Amino acid sequence: MSPRFLTPSQFLLGILVGLILCASSLSLAADERQTSAARIGDLMRHNQRTMALPLCRAHTNAFPDDYVMWYNLACLENTVGDSDRAKQAYNAALATGFVEWDMAVQDPDLQGPMSATVAELNAAEAANLAKLTARQSLGLDLDKWSETRPLIPHRKAVPTADAPLSQPDLRLKWHDGGLSLELTAGQDWVALFSQSAAQAPWQGGSGLIVSLGVLENAADATSDNHHLFAFGIETKGGAGAMYLPAQDQWQQILELVPKIRADQDGQLQLTATIPWQAMMPYNPVVDTPLGINATLVLNTGQRLIRASMVETRDTLNPRAEVRRFARLDFRTDSIKGDRFLGKMSNSLSSNQPLDLELVAISGTAGSATLSLNFTDQAGRSVLPDGPIRGTVMLTEGTNRIARQADFSPLKTGGYIMRAEMSFPSGEEKIWAATVLQLAEGWQARYEERIAMVGFSEQATVRYLLDKIA
Repeated sequence: MSPRFLTPSQFLLGILVGLILCASSLSLAADERQTSAARIGDLMRHNQRTMALPLCRAHTNAFPDDYVMWYNLACLENTVGDSDRAKQAYNAALATGFVEWDMAVQDPDLQGPMSATVAELNAAEAANLAKLTARQSLGLDLDKWSETRPLIPHRKAVPTADAPLSQPDLRLKWHDGGLSLELTAGQDWVALFSQSAAQAPWQGGSGLIVSLGVLENAADATSDNHHLFAFGIETKGGAGAMYLPAQDQWQQILELVPKIRADQDGQLQLTATIPWQAMMPYNPVVDTPLGINATLVLNTGQRLIRASMVETRDTLNPRAEVRRFARLDFRTDSIKGDRFLGKMSNSLSSNQPLDLELVAISGTAGSATLSLNFTDQAGRSVLPDGPIRGTVMLTEGTNRIARQADFSPLKTGGYIMRAEMSFPSGEEKIWAATVLQLAEGWQARYEERIAMVGFSEQATVRYLLDKIA
């Protein structure tokens, strides 16, 4: 299945102002932490476990958010025969973000009595995650704010005497321009956006990080198809950015800049909008549902405080391949009047038909006319008999129509898939998408054309050709 999310190059070229290349990692690890972890890892690789054990205990005491070292400690405790301490360490690993559950079950260092314990703890963690994602899921009506959902403080591997911060709330609104969010947090979170310590979250500072992903199945709680956004403050004021995986960097975008204020009760409020263009070709009408997660990060300098919709560390790791999500359903039946949208299964075509998904939202039930056409870039039909028309019966509300588009008889080139719907109300709506047809021998033809391109442009066009291939 082709990815739902593509790099929004047109969007970025059109709206980015002030290109700022930021650090690609949010790691806050100090040299001491890195040196300690490297020393322990080296001892474990050389099977010097009795030397590694006290160092690993000291490391987890000094850096209790390091789930990798908690996992290593569980392995070390188990191999020296202390199953109780091994269980405590593995529990701490889960609490701080360890997710490689299948690997732990098969790890030779966690065998013996600990093997059954690991399986039980994994099962309990999976059950808790399923309950949490179901509880945090939301349904959205068009142009209306949703119910609020709490951002729950992360569990701590080592309990402390610190008074817990108040629980922030997040609510969402879906509209034609994008997905808007509003964060409300108590006075104890106000340090998040202090001008005196202003540093964007993608540079290690405080802020709100939001991940959005496509969920292929209703029961999914994770996805490897996602976008990552961050909202915070810099010395000049609010700042918003999205992570670009292809460039491995954060990109600031004016349209993502949040509004931050304290209300009359001293509550902190952050509002922002993620434009749909930033997630092209995703469309909430065609592609429901979406997965969402959000993490509020407060970096006090001495410690990192986090609260999430679904507890996770992946929002702090822009390179994470799989992320956790709560379900976000867009209620298309909340749309009034007529609306017509669609999606192709791919923007590249060759010798196989493409799947065409059409969504017609009709204000009234009745007979409608659907017209499908392939045109060239000048808008001329390339079908021998012109547009293909047919009658479809629409119900009031959301209607999903599946078709196939076969471009294989056409020669290599760019075409427009054009669909037109005449609704029972008499309104006519049009949806169109561009498709690049690659007929047999397309690569050789383009190689010939590239040979005629000026030397200074050779590198660029060959890069584009490689990307298409």
